[in-house]
Amino acid sequence: MNKGLGILGGSFNPPHIGHLRLAIEVAENFAHCLTRVCLIPCAHPPHKEESHLLPFAMRCSMLENACAGSSALSVSTIEGERNEPSYTWDTLTRLKQRHPESPLFFILGADDYQQIGTWYQGEALPTLTNFIVVPRMSQPEDRFVADTKSLWPQARFANNSAFLPGGGVAVFFQPPLVTISATAIRSRFLRGQSIRFLVPEMIDTFLQEHRTLVSAIWGK
Repeated sequence: MNKGLGILGGSFNPPHIGHLRLAIEVAENFAHCLTRVCLIPCAHPPHKEESHLLPFAMRCSMLENACAGSSALSVSTIEGERNEPSYTWDTLTRLKQRHPESPLFFILGADDYQQIGTWYQGEALPTLTNFIVVPRMSQPEDRFVADTKSLWPQARFANNSAFLPGGGVAVFFQPPLVTISATAIRSRFLRGQSIRFLVPEMIDTFLQEHRTLVSAIWGK
């Protein structure tokens, strides 16, 4: 089977060390089945207020600079090609069309995984993608099993994986945790506190250079 493509979506408002370390951990630990991890900034998140989001092009630029030089990571601006809400189903459908030979591995937190049943076409997602489910803090694997059974009662389990109806596989993966919050970073920035070492140096510099614009948007 061909190697697949890891997908890590998010607002990246701003990109921070937690995002990048998670992407690297997945790329390294799943190197046997992934060519790389692709980070995808959302353009129009369906469940978030857009007024606090930095411009899409600005977020993409920061992320591209942060990933530069890493063969394990790439950035896609695919969600900026449409004006409609950035539903996961639509994005993965388009990625599947562009990479028909590459299995997709959608990376998400355990809390988001639990909510898939409320997403647009959420329970059908295993027809498009596999899942890499990352727990928050020390959430046990039992929670992953219970959430999976609730979403897909027909799922079969082996080791740390669940085999889902539709063909996808969900894998429970606990990397070394870097607990950094974009919300906390924005708050520190607005208070004039240092965000050094919470974001890559070039992103810190970029945000400082655009402080007036960034503060106007994040301060709304």
